[in-house]
Amino acid sequence: MRESIGGAWIYGLALTFVLLFSCFLAIAINYSKVFRVKNEVVSIIENYSGFTDKVTTYSCDDDNNCTRVTKSGVAGGSLNIINNYLKASNYATKGRCPSQDEKGKWYAFNDGQLSDSNEGLLCARKLEQKSNVYSYEVVLFFNANLPLIGDIFKFKINGETNDIFYPDDTAIWASLN
Repeated sequence: MRESIGGAWIYGLALTFVLLFSCFLAIAINYSKVFRVKNEVVSIIENYSGFTDKVTTYSCDDDNNCTRVTKSGVAGGSLNIINNYLKASNYATKGRCPSQDEKGKWYAFNDGQLSDSNEGLLCARKLEQKSNVYSYEVVLFFNANLPLIGDIFKFKINGETNDIFYPDDTAIWASLN
């Protein structure tokens, strides 16, 4: 009788360990997915020189004299690219933006637009480093959602772009303030 009780105890301990390990693995995989999404959003912001709603290209002649060509109203710009990327990667976790501090105000990103809302798929703010040099800070959200238990924690994942000289998004940020 004593051996059967000991065997049940070890079986329960092994089952508990397997469940804890499975939960840890599920959280780690989901966290890495959100981290990858954050890295891609930061890359898009850097590639498009900020949060833009238009496509900017350069037209150069044979003597390497380049002029800037801006196309408004076409499907492009970082806002549209970020929105499409979030949809394609099935990222749908919303969270509350951090409160305003000495660095500035946070703006929520929903449906391809930055707004003054408190809740969004991601939150962003523009930080002035020097005259005409800016960086952007973004926050994405991660829910630790476990089977049978549900949502237990919501984490914020922060990212910041490198410095961007003369960003193309002045009109968008001016409309928010």
